[in-house]
Amino acid sequence: MRIHASPQWWWRVLIVLSGVVGLYSAEYSILAFTTQSSIAVVVYYSGVLYWMHRRVTTEVAAPRLRGAVMSWILLAGLVLHFLLAGGSSPFPLETAGDLSSFLVHYVLPAMVVFDWAVFRPFGASQWRDLAGWAAFPLGYAAIVLGRGALFPGYRYPYGFLDPTYQGWPGVGLWVLLLVVGFLLLGAALIGIDRLRRPKPAATLGT
Repeated sequence: MRIHASPQWWWRVLIVLSGVVGLYSAEYSILAFTTQSSIAVVVYYSGVLYWMHRRVTTEVAAPRLRGAVMSWILLAGLVLHFLLAGGSSPFPLETAGDLSSFLVHYVLPAMVVFDWAVFRPFGASQWRDLAGWAAFPLGYAAIVLGRGALFPGYRYPYGFLDPTYQGWPGVGLWVLLLVVGFLLLGAALIGIDRLRRPKPAATLGT
């Protein structure tokens, strides 16, 4: 099969295009977690396309990193839908901003999950990966909160991270809830992936 004619190639091209269009069709602060996780998806899948072409293979490069990128973009989408939008429907898409938000918060996570669920390799994730997956969102929260504490007047990218609205105990509670939720999500994804590990070929008796 020609790599550039494979479903994997074109699906990953669409992932990159969705991320780029989503980010550039509206104004996003580089400090937003959505922006950073979307950039991570675009950069990772651009690298995957390069290595698919270079190695003439349909399998992703660094499959364990695919799991990490998927967990981050899923977190961005879930936080937007359930926390910031209160679970409301993203439709109708009336403005460019609506379309942009739909692409980066709904389409991009769904496309990455589909890529992980359908296209090999399967079973690459390991339990110790969960700590690495969590490092980015935890580091993000620490930097945002640290910057806000050191530089008064700094605008927090999300209200639930802003102590001027609910105090530091409230912020701490939200961070704890999000960390627990993310760890549960990550553990579920890794558990599912480990169940998909190829079984070793049976050896014939001598």
